[in-house]
Amino acid sequence: ARFWRDDRPEDVEWIVADNASKDDSCDIAKAAGARVLELPTNRGFAVANNIGLASARGVYTAFVNPDVAVDWRSLGALAAEIDSTGGIVAPQLVDVDEPLRLQPNGRNLPFPKRKVANRDVLPSLFPVRDYAVRAQPGERRQVVWVMGAAVLGRTETFRRLSGWDERFFLYYEDHDLGLRARLSGLTVTLLGDVRWAHSWARATAGQPLSRAHWYELQSAWRFYRKYPWLLSEWATNRLSSEPIATLVESTRLR
Repeated sequence: ARFWRDDRPEDVEWIVADNASKDDSCDIAKAAGARVLELPTNRGFAVANNIGLASARGVYTAFVNPDVAVDWRSLGALAAEIDSTGGIVAPQLVDVDEPLRLQPNGRNLPFPKRKVANRDVLPSLFPVRDYAVRAQPGERRQVVWVMGAAVLGRTETFRRLSGWDERFFLYYEDHDLGLRARLSGLTVTLLGDVRWAHSWARATAGQPLSRAHWYELQSAWRFYRKYPWLLSEWATNRLSSEPIATLVESTRLR
């Protein structure tokens, strides 16, 4: 509840799609003014997002994790950016306790080598090049995808993209959404002038093998089966600053 302030504008609809939580999350959300959609079983992140999207009545939709503090004052700037670009937009996420520390919630093409390097595995063998992106004040960084913790766009745009791919129970569904948007000609923008605080705690970071790791491996398998041309980048160092159509064709040809 600390992340949802009580000064929400009257014209902002707050929908909570609850994946069969076992605590008092639903009661807390209802008391705070949310319209709660209670799922009888945990059907995954993508399914819950799509159920929320189906019931959304506004022109714009923001998919926001419960550990993100929304700055309502920034909604006008985000809407203006969405109207200007016609694509997907995300605020620059920052740490809750250190708001000057920018989180890399913008990402470029998720070649496996970059994914490995981003976990600090053998950094000398797998150097990160233009993968994790942060937007400084005044910057509008064009990326391939943004973390699912905060993703905004026109409601009709998300519906035209068929929402989130429900084959992903957890992990990689944000990679897929951004990539589908880019391949359909839409932009994905990280907006540096808007900052939302995010209490980021990756379930697979520094932990032994767990169910979260299993979900991540399953989703990675599905993702790279869906986009096998990404695997061809494994042994190269091309940057995703090139037009994505060129990258798609070049990786398919190798």
